[in-house]
Amino acid sequence: MWKCKDAHTKRELTKRELILAAALEVFAEKGFHNAKIKEIAQQAEVGKGTVYEYFKSKQELFQQALLEGMKEFDGEVAKELAACNTAREKLERLIEETIRIGGSIFHFARIAAAEIRMDDKLFHGWVREIHEVRLGFIKDIIDEGIAKGEFKKVDSLLAAKIFYGGVATLLTPFVGIKEGQDCQKVEPEKFVDIYLEGILLR
Repeated sequence: MWKCKDAHTKRELTKRELILAAALEVFAEKGFHNAKIKEIAQQAEVGKGTVYEYFKSKQELFQQALLEGMKEFDGEVAKELAACNTAREKLERLIEETIRIGGSIFHFARIAAAEIRMDDKLFHGWVREIHEVRLGFIKDIIDEGIAKGEFKKVDSLLAAKIFYGGVATLLTPFVGIKEGQDCQKVEPEKFVDIYLEGILLR
């Protein structure tokens, strides 16, 4: 996700950011156990020792690459949604952007779930916090729709959990797909229509 230059500020990325970008790619391709710090350093075009100047272990690098990648993904999505006029449009755009730029991050998260020690409470606490922030973001969209009269009054937190779970399931077939890579077309408007209208005959 990171480039040699920040797309928004045009600034050169720091060595730490370059290492994180390289780690995201190498870990996503090879998994935590098979990835080597040497490979990450080569990808970032820095020395192996430079990696350890910023991260004390491979596990810390893995965790920070995942966490910061997820935060960057959320930031990009938030900017896209700011241009939408209605809550429904925001939900549709959220799905579009998740498929467009979120595949690599979700793939990385699946690696984390499979390979990071289950007793690493600090790391899992960080991941839980990120999920709670994302869930709260969706809840805010639903609350906005209720306030504007777009949606009926419902338990917005429960509605957000249902939407969030559905989007994650929808993305599963595309996990690991890179931005711009061909994949089966998903129609966000159909997903949102079923989510909002249900399947009962009226």
